[in-house]
Amino acid sequence: MPTGNRNGKSVKLWARVPLDLANDINELKEDGESVTAFLIQALRAEAEHRKEGKKRSGVSGWA
Repeated sequence: MPTGNRNGKSVKLWARVPLDLANDINELKEDGESVTAFLIQALRAEAEHRKEGKKRSGVSGWA
């Protein structure tokens, strides 16, 4: 039985966000979409974006 903030598939993260950003999330998420699903999608997109940036700068030395 999982205990604490980590299990076999995920880890629970806690963060405080500015109120304007929280309001934007609620306005921009699609009907039926949870805040969790919205945040996971946004985090995946940002992580991929940053990984691609590092790959490009590592290959040629240019950012």
